[in-house]
Amino acid sequence: MQKLGYLPEEVYGYALAKFASEHGEANPAWTKHLSTNVRNYYDRSRRWLARNPVFIATPKPIG
Repeated sequence: MQKLGYLPEEVYGYALAKFASEHGEANPAWTKHLSTNVRNYYDRSRRWLARNPVFIATPKPIG
């Protein structure tokens, strides 16, 4: 099966959860605009990231 370059909904949900986590957004307002499936994957990923904080990048100071 060919996907024509599109990412699966699971990947979008995880990527958005990781983005929100790395930016310190606990409950971003933009999540209300996610489709039902992506929102479900987002919520699951947020819970997983909360249990595994080692996977959240922390910025390193410059210099």
